[in-house]
Amino acid sequence: MELKRIAVDCLLQHFKTLYQQSIDGQAADFGEPCAKCPYNKECGCNWYENIAPALEGTKIPVSFPLPNDEWDQERQEQEQE
Repeated sequence: MELKRIAVDCLLQHFKTLYQQSIDGQAADFGEPCAKCPYNKECGCNWYENIAPALEGTKIPVSFPLPNDEWDQERQEQEQE
């Protein structure tokens, strides 16, 4: 399986920053890794889209709820099914 470099770098950037935040006793700030990322002008800080190729076919299930109204609407639609 070949991954785009940006997917791997994005995952590592988030892991590194969130790990340091936890060591420092801080709450997770998903914006901080993007602010320091060399790709942020290219990708527009769309971290989920960037890591999606790395999530495909993995044996580790990962899901992220959509923010606010989108998440609420999707959850309500799933409950109706």
